[in-house]
Amino acid sequence: MLSFKIMNFTKNLKPGTLLATADVCIENSVTICGARLVVRKNGQGAFLSLPTRKVGNKYYPEVLVIDKQLRTEIEKQLCTLTDYTHN
Repeated sequence: MLSFKIMNFTKNLKPGTLLATADVCIENSVTICGARLVVRKNGQGAFLSLPTRKVGNKYYPEVLVIDKQLRTEIEKQLCTLTDYTHN
């Protein structure tokens, strides 16, 4: 699995579904700026939300993490940093 580190982590203290924002540096080569940890609308867990852009009324991904294990590990680390345990 690729190595990564969380940078510029900010825990959201305001009400709502946003738990935290952070930048994710992968292999000391690529940094994803503006990753977000968000609670699912049904309250059943949290997920990693990556940057998107809006074109018209649709949102398109700016970044994709293809490796599911890497994406899961990033989510787990962000949940740990936010003390979120319902994932």
